[in-house]
Amino acid sequence: MILQSAAVVFQVLTLLPLGTAAVTQLTDSEERRAKETCLKIFRLYGTSACHLCEQAHDMLVAQQFMMGGFNVEELDISTCDGLFERYGVRIPVLQHPDERELGWPFSQSELRDFLAS
Repeated sequence: MILQSAAVVFQVLTLLPLGTAAVTQLTDSEERRAKETCLKIFRLYGTSACHLCEQAHDMLVAQQFMMGGFNVEELDISTCDGLFERYGVRIPVLQHPDERELGWPFSQSELRDFLAS
């Protein structure tokens, strides 16, 4: 869940057997393959110490299980001054691939509609 310095590190929420979730890092080739297969990649901005971010993460896991067709890149805003300035008091924030944002609080139905749009 940590964005390392200036290097771009992609971390994507993926479902494991039995519906458990894990955060994994995508290589450049895996990222290209995800884009080629038309998976939407959303960004979840938050911090590791944010209980609301954990709730948003859990909601995304549930929606990914029900809907599929998207991945989530989780970015820890505490590792980047620019992200912290932009999102510091607003987290969690989910960014759509078209750069629209859904800020907390949001319901499962609002999240589902945002993911489907």
